[in-house]
Amino acid sequence: MTGLSSISCVIVVAMTMAAAGPPAGPGAPVPVPAPATIDQLDPPRRLGARSVAALHTREIIPDVVIVPDAASYLGAIEAWTSDRFWPVLIDDGSLEARDDIARFVRGFAPRRVVRWSGRDRVWPETPAGRVVAVERALARAW
Repeated sequence: MTGLSSISCVIVVAMTMAAAGPPAGPGAPVPVPAPATIDQLDPPRRLGARSVAALHTREIIPDVVIVPDAASYLGAIEAWTSDRFWPVLIDDGSLEARDDIARFVRGFAPRRVVRWSGRDRVWPETPAGRVVAVERALARAW
């Protein structure tokens, strides 16, 4: 490296350091970038932000609904609204399900526990029909 290019490098480094200001010490605050507004986000992130905001504004009803099967589960979540929902658990009669439900109820500490059966509900036979039924039920709640 020639003397001139060494001096040029030193000058560039010195100018960069001067522009950056004094070095931050261990207790110096770290600059935090300004948060982006929802309109500045790209569409997938905007949708995610709106979904999270919607979830945080919904009221969780302090009741637990226990249903015997998937068709009843679908009927129970169809009753959710855009501003209220509650836990719905499936009790298939197994010891494992009962243990899981008991553990959840102890942790959630609901106001009441309700057993409900959607006897008039028919669970679709095909996987595609089930997907459509679940999507419709959830769409009603949003």
